[in-house]
Amino acid sequence: MKPQARPHGQIRQSQIVTTFGPGAMVDLPDHAAIIGGLEHWRSMGRQVHEERLEAKVQTLLNIPGIKLYAPPIDSSDPTAPRTGITAWQFPQWFVTQGDEVRGAGFRSRPMVHQQALVGGKYLGSDRKKSGVIPIRFVQACPNGHISDIQWHGFAHEFQGNCNRQLWLDEYGTSGEFADIVVRCECGKKRALVQANQRGSGALGFCQGHRPWLGPASREKCGGDGGPAQPNRLLIRSASNSYFPQLLSVISIPDPDERVRKAVAPIWEDFLLYVDSVSDLTRERKRPRCRRRSKD
Repeated sequence: MKPQARPHGQIRQSQIVTTFGPGAMVDLPDHAAIIGGLEHWRSMGRQVHEERLEAKVQTLLNIPGIKLYAPPIDSSDPTAPRTGITAWQFPQWFVTQGDEVRGAGFRSRPMVHQQALVGGKYLGSDRKKSGVIPIRFVQACPNGHISDIQWHGFAHEFQGNCNRQLWLDEYGTSGEFADIVVRCECGKKRALVQANQRGSGALGFCQGHRPWLGPASREKCGGDGGPAQPNRLLIRSASNSYFPQLLSVISIPDPDERVRKAVAPIWEDFLLYVDSVSDLTRERKRPRCRRRSKD
């Protein structure tokens, strides 16, 4: 049997529920990804029985018969069915490592889309392959959509159709937006600080991308009648890039619940008229009572 492929990374169950739920961005050892929606998870963990929480979710979603499950656990058995949580590669724009131009307090690196990579590497003009890392910046809108920045459009202020090579120029060592410039080989360039200005429209308007749901998952931003929202600059690793929707209830375990559930079905037929320990001993020997006691 062919050995099961190892996952690209692992996340604790508690992190999936809070920090890295569906739609969250995560840096894996060799990739950057966005956690897929529940529709793309390969399996579910054990079922979680919590009546109050189930009732609350059913009311909020107006869906009857909600069942709650824990996130799947990676099995150490290589022959076991494959489990895990699907994550989609995101973002799809990269900057190169190695193929760069350096000066005094200056660094310039080529920007490249995933489709232009060759075997996961950047193929420079000298036919030399260089490694790449995901770009740090993406864009999102107030309606919760997220996508790659349209870098050619940003550099050219969304004028014309130039698709020449882009470069990320970085001045100094602070990493501030004012010191980062997106430059096109045609001569057009634009400081990234302009994309960080609210209301500037520097990143254009949202097109409703939802990469955590996979390809072809785009929707109209604002719905059928609402306007598309302007995109905002987002740093992938920033703490404000993802906010989970938490739903909690007070759970008060009942220590007698199991006993009550076992006794209720046989109460009227067998136990209602028990007056002594000897009567109880006799009734417990009945086949139906023995089955309930084992349960």
